[in-house]
Amino acid sequence: MTLFLFGISLLGMMAGVVLLILGFIKKKKLKGGIVIGVSVLLFFVSLLMPAPEGSKEKVEVASKTQEELNKEKEAEQAKKEEEKKALEEKKAKEEEMIAKKEEKEAKIEEERKAKEAKLKEEQAAKAKAEKEAKEKAEANKQKTETKPEKIQTTTKENSNVTLANEAKKVITDKLGKKNNQKKDTVKSYAVTEEGNGKAFIVELNANENFTVNMTKKGMWMDSKKILELLNKKNEFEKIIIHWYYPLIDTYGNEKDVLVMSFNINKATLNKIKWDNFLTDNVPNVVDNYFEHAALKE
Repeated sequence: MTLFLFGISLLGMMAGVVLLILGFIKKKKLKGGIVIGVSVLLFFVSLLMPAPEGSKEKVEVASKTQEELNKEKEAEQAKKEEEKKALEEKKAKEEEMIAKKEEKEAKIEEERKAKEAKLKEEQAAKAKAEKEAKEKAEANKQKTETKPEKIQTTTKENSNVTLANEAKKVITDKLGKKNNQKKDTVKSYAVTEEGNGKAFIVELNANENFTVNMTKKGMWMDSKKILELLNKKNEFEKIIIHWYYPLIDTYGNEKDVLVMSFNINKATLNKIKWDNFLTDNVPNVVDNYFEHAALKE
């Protein structure tokens, strides 16, 4: 309403001015002054009237819009802070994961080193045990062995030589005079006195086979054949067997090395049922069994 009165007053004042000018030109009274007076009155009335509700609403809307802008700005700022916080938390988690991974890797490395140290200790203990067993076997060999060239020409010793030659023939008839490496099957042999009986000592060159395990089992098998035949002769109180096999040392030199040795007495031989006896049980029934580390690979 205020705007309407304001507009009418302005138009009225303009119309009054026009009428005054026309009246002045025509020298007639055209009531222009009255129109101007009424228009001025309406003008003051429009100024004194309160502002319409619409304008207040517009101010309020403008005010509300500013508040919303402030809230949006605050919300955006809060969102940025949350994103920054989330980024920091993510970074902290990643650093924690990296630390745990490094700790786990360090633990694995420590366990690996511990296993290596334990394995070295076991290998050292194994090597020591093998060395002691070998030394024991060598000592036993030196103690019980008598080389053929040391046999004297007495009647009793001549009898031992004859018995030794017969035992050698039993072996060569069964295993052959040469092994598959073209070496003499019987390396050396002798018969010595053993308590109230005799002991037969023989050194043999082993056959080569496809694998280390097959070579070792070949020695057991040939030992079984020899023991069965010599036991049937019923001449010996003890039988001592030494097996030799070519090995290559650190410098590349090949040499026949004692790789297996054992002895077995007559009482044990008489217990064996040869038809049912398993070759793999040879190490279990003999005494002073020695096996070189090369046969355990």
